[in-house]
Amino acid sequence: MRKYFVHSEIERGNEMRKVFISLVMSVIVGSCFAPLVALAVTIQYGMNPDDYASLSINGSNVMTFDSGGSGTVSGAVTLGEGWHSITLDYKNRWGTDALGFYWDAGTGNNPFSTIVPEAYFRSQDSSGLWISGLKADYYWLNSDLTRGAFIQTIYGEGPIAHGCQSYEGWNNGKSWPTVGYWGRFEEVLTGEIFVGTSLPSPTVPEPTTLLLLGSGLVGLIGFRRKFRN
Repeated sequence: MRKYFVHSEIERGNEMRKVFISLVMSVIVGSCFAPLVALAVTIQYGMNPDDYASLSINGSNVMTFDSGGSGTVSGAVTLGEGWHSITLDYKNRWGTDALGFYWDAGTGNNPFSTIVPEAYFRSQDSSGLWISGLKADYYWLNSDLTRGAFIQTIYGEGPIAHGCQSYEGWNNGKSWPTVGYWGRFEEVLTGEIFVGTSLPSPTVPEPTTLLLLGSGLVGLIGFRRKFRN
């Protein structure tokens, strides 16, 4: 009887180890292949700066406008569904100031047809919480057009549709630093931009994270049932 009890305990231990290994492997495989589920979409972005702007997504430059006056520039990038890091660097080196940020939302239409909505941006505020809109750091430009003294930070900036009057102090209910109609300054916008058809809350976990969490919970439930038996 004692031998049979010990043998049963050994078999139970082996079963528990098998379940645990299966759970670990499912998480590893899920973390490797879950991002592949998201379909890639080619997005066209457009800007109309006066007189310098550069856009980078996921650390790669998408487009740059560098001129003595105002104009437009566009660029295309292929992205998977989800949130992607973004940096938009704007400089008003002389003359009036203006900046607009547009997209075609993957429709293949004119990239200047729609302003990117604020809900498709997210960034972290001063307390580290995710909010809609981008973080905007403002600096004065020196006489040699290099970055000068820091002015202030605006949290939750967007949509990016700033005509020259926007930089006078008020626009869309948010307070901008008063840099003036002819102010010489730099605005660095950072955060993340969303690509996809189903827009989540800025604080909702990524689909991949939810998938891994769900698979882990299912595995733990199975593991617990095995253990009870």
